[in-house]
Amino acid sequence: MGYIAYPDYKESGLDIFGKIPTHWKTRRLADIAELITSTVDKKSQNDQREVRLCNYVDVYKNRTINKSLEFMLATASNAEIEKFRLVSGDVIITKDSESPHDIGVPALVTESAKDLLCGYHLTIIRSHKEISGSFLYYSLQALTGAYQFTTSANGVTRFGLTSQGTKNIRICVPTPVEQVKIAGLLDHKTAQIDLLIEKKQEFIGKLQEMRSAFISHAVTSGIENGVTMKDPGIEWLGAIPAHWKISKLKFESKIVDCKNRTPEYFPNGEYLVVRTSNVRNGELLTEPALHTDQENFEEWTKRGIPPAGSILFTREAPAGAVCLVPAEIKLCLGQRMMNFIIDDHAMTEFILYFLMSNNFQQYIEAVSSGSTVTHLRVEQGGCRS
Repeated sequence: MGYIAYPDYKESGLDIFGKIPTHWKTRRLADIAELITSTVDKKSQNDQREVRLCNYVDVYKNRTINKSLEFMLATASNAEIEKFRLVSGDVIITKDSESPHDIGVPALVTESAKDLLCGYHLTIIRSHKEISGSFLYYSLQALTGAYQFTTSANGVTRFGLTSQGTKNIRICVPTPVEQVKIAGLLDHKTAQIDLLIEKKQEFIGKLQEMRSAFISHAVTSGIENGVTMKDPGIEWLGAIPAHWKISKLKFESKIVDCKNRTPEYFPNGEYLVVRTSNVRNGELLTEPALHTDQENFEEWTKRGIPPAGSILFTREAPAGAVCLVPAEIKLCLGQRMMNFIIDDHAMTEFILYFLMSNNFQQYIEAVSSGSTVTHLRVEQGGCRS
């Protein structure tokens, strides 16, 4: 983007900012805003008024918080309502998470509501007159803000911001007029980019549907035309080529289940702990990543180290996502994960694609249970393929 340079710059005194316009300042959050860490959650039992709670997920998934969103219902005391009510112009940040990269995620409150409160795990940053809420939001969302939050987070298995850590986050402060112009420009540009992303996602969605349909046809009907078909007696599978056989997955592989608890995380650990969030669209994602040490790795792989080329399978959130174990990454199974080690290695990719097929995913939906997340029991891993 072709921005016009300022006539003069100065050293900010901070490596993350480098040089800034001469008339700009750098200020700590504590010096330009009131920081209010919420203690209200859905279990609040004080003398009671019904309220709506803006929670962690609301902030994490939405750039702006407004009255049209659906919020959790709860109760709160008059004192809590007075202290934690959200006001237009507030910026809310996430203050703890399982990943340090999810610390300090901001959302801008664009509409006030008397019954809308900031929930637990969040901090309200209510700016003084020196800084506009919109500009503050973009400053905290910027890489310079995100970096400070990540490096300020403390923890091992769960990460959080201390009150002092939040107070010491620094941002650049232009004049009020410049803040309005910068925030307005960013509103306009990000809206344009969001529209392009939406169109691309629609196109990608159509391509993914085509991909799923092709995979499903190939692994259940084959790729040859005019082949005689038969009914295998499995409703969700449909007709298959007459010369194909039916077998249960447990007869074609070794199925290794996770320990159903979480190993201790170490930021500098050598071993990746694979969680359900790491398995998406047939690939192993290494971000967000949590790692563990040698001792935990040995404990969590007593049932066997997932070998390269075997299949990782998620039991929930969502159930039925799969990918291959890569050769170059040392890993162990986190909670809700399973490992399929196929007896005939030549069949691994075929079985992987079968597990990705629409037919199998429909089977997963049918046999999964759980009110908030789908969950697959180990014995249901013995599905037909």
